[in-house]
Order: sequence, then C-alpha cells, then structure tokens
Amino acid sequence: RSVSPLPVKMQDGYSMVGVQVNFSASMPALMQALTTLEQEKPLLIIDNVRISPSRTRRLRRDELPEQLVGVQMTVQTFLMSANSEEDVQ
Repeated sequence: RSVSPLPVKMQDGYSMVGVQVNFSASMPALMQALTTLEQEKPLLIIDNVRISPSRTRRLRRDELPEQLVGVQMTVQTFLMSANSEEDVQ
C-alpha cells in the first residue's frame, strides 16, 4: 500500500538507509516475501514488524474468505559512505 523512505543515519562509517513499508498479504505470501528478503544480498535488516489481521469480505455461505494480514515494517541496509571509500583506497 505504501513505501516511505527513512532518514539516512551514519553508523560506524556506513550509511544506514531504509524504508517503512505498509501492505496487505495472505500468510503464505507474507512468509514467501520474508523468506526471499532473508536470502537476498545485500543483507537487509527487517525491524519494527507489526502484523495484524485485516477485515475480510463475506462470501457465499459455503466459501471461506482468504485471511489477509496488514503488515507494517522497516527494511534497512548499510551502504559504504563516501568517506569510508576514501579510507579504503
């Protein structure tokens, strides 16, 4: 539903960059997304995760609605800052 950039922070010579994301997903889709993020490079840090049930629409009597969850979380990574690159050379 939304992606908002977070302020860049300096930490130990690296720039910490990230985004705040808000979305809805089924539990299997959420698990797949988290597994993919965990296995990707560069290393991504998932923090401040909030998962809550979303309202579902009523379907016909014999149909079960797919349960969706609302997800809010921050995703961050570290980038080498320009000053750190000069120190390495």
